[in-house]
Amino acid sequence: MDSWLSDFGERSMKSQIYSLGVGAPVRIVRFILTEECGDDPDIAVVTPIGSLREVLARISQKAKTRISSALVGLIDLRIHAEEEVYVIKCVDRRNWLRVNAIEDADAVVQDVFDGVSG
Repeated sequence: MDSWLSDFGERSMKSQIYSLGVGAPVRIVRFILTEECGDDPDIAVVTPIGSLREVLARISQKAKTRISSALVGLIDLRIHAEEEVYVIKCVDRRNWLRVNAIEDADAVVQDVFDGVSG
């Protein structure tokens, strides 16, 4: 997605993979749209402060939407917050394959075109 954005020479996408620790039921990836243009994608692994519940509460507050504290049966969740998109999925490897990344990118772009926000 970053190469698509940088072709226009105006914006780029930074990614953060949240390191939630062993045993966390979900994985979270945060995509941030920035005004900076770069040739190389900016991908960082970050350790968020607090428990999973606190991390979800901060995302919820930023997106101005409620995220259930019980994510039982979660398959795929995309949360849009201003210039950010959070992808939250169960930790199962099958949810994080390359083909899923392409599908996630397509879904995020479609959300933007459909006017999905917050």
